[in-house]
Amino acid sequence: MADIRQYRKDKETAEVDYDDSGHDDYGRRIKQHRARIRVAIIGAGILCVLVIIIISIIKYNMNYGSYTVKASADINDSGYTRYLNFGGGFVRYSRDGISLYSYDGTRRWDRTYEINNPLTDVCGNYLAIADAGGSEIYLFNKDGYVAAVNTALPISQINVSSQGLVAAILTDGTASNINMYNQDGSKIYNIKTTVEGDGVPVSMSVSDDGSKLVVAYTAVKGQELATSVVFYNFDEVGQNEVERIVGGYDTYGNQLVSKVEFINSDTVAAFGENIISFFRINEYPKQLKDIDIDYRIRKIFYSGSYVGVCHSTDNGTTVDVYDTSGNTVMTREVSDDYNNFAFGESTLVMYGADNCSIVNMKGKEIFQYDFEDDIIDLIPLDGNTGFLYHSSGRMQQIVLKHGG
Repeated sequence: MADIRQYRKDKETAEVDYDDSGHDDYGRRIKQHRARIRVAIIGAGILCVLVIIIISIIKYNMNYGSYTVKASADINDSGYTRYLNFGGGFVRYSRDGISLYSYDGTRRWDRTYEINNPLTDVCGNYLAIADAGGSEIYLFNKDGYVAAVNTALPISQINVSSQGLVAAILTDGTASNINMYNQDGSKIYNIKTTVEGDGVPVSMSVSDDGSKLVVAYTAVKGQELATSVVFYNFDEVGQNEVERIVGGYDTYGNQLVSKVEFINSDTVAAFGENIISFFRINEYPKQLKDIDIDYRIRKIFYSGSYVGVCHSTDNGTTVDVYDTSGNTVMTREVSDDYNNFAFGESTLVMYGADNCSIVNMKGKEIFQYDFEDDIIDLIPLDGNTGFLYHSSGRMQQIVLKHGG
């Protein structure tokens, strides 16, 4: 009996071990185990980040030598026809109608109208088309016709938001109107200006959600021109402001600001003859930077992340690329053969009659190609490698291919 009691006592002592301080070693082992798990998780996270960075660097610097065709469609380019990337396919429009096609040429919808001088704008899933000098605006989405708006006054410019709200600059003798219309054609607001007052609206742009508007005005003050850039807010913030104006800048002297643009939801670029201005607007605008330029701008182009300016120099053609804060990303001398420019996700795309070049934002060329057919349009799609390639009589969805 004594041996059995001693055995049980020895067994209990073996199963419960104590350190020198009398604390249970089991708790210490649990803490160590948890610490090892935390270290493993952190290590795995760091490894994943490093893998993503390495893959991104490799992908960013990858060279492409050719392309594959994902889909192709024969098209009719006779007469006045234009094409846009829209709705997961492409839109063909002319003076007498508009159609949406899948990339393989399947027609998804069409609509007839009569337009002499088409104006178009696309934002998200909405497309607006109007007759410059006319009074009709037609609104479409990826499923087809939505509504027609009769402005009753001649149209000089249109903008559409991602929600299908349409803004238009209308002329009325010595006065101008900027109207915003709902999807059903009803008027949401009206801004009326006169030549003697604010001046003539030269350019306007609506934010993606339709709540903000920026307008460049030109007026005559004495014997000189005067330009101002004015911001409006049609959300709750603007209710407390006179005429919904939340900010204005008239620091351009007598030079003309010919274009203003929301390049993303809260960033505006204004293009003058000798200046480019960048603004940030959430509720009220803040001027980020003025860039003084000493050249004549040939072309401007932009994406949600970059602004590009093409101009001539003594050595040929130069492209300057800026980020959304107005900081210089890249300055590049390019071939005079290239007269069309666009941005991919993080690339600069340049093309001419039948050849193209694509460089990343470090200035490294990742693709150069001489096409057998002419290039009418080369429109970036998703990422940096997908394009809508428009040549005579054909539309192709292409993807760049690594190597030769």
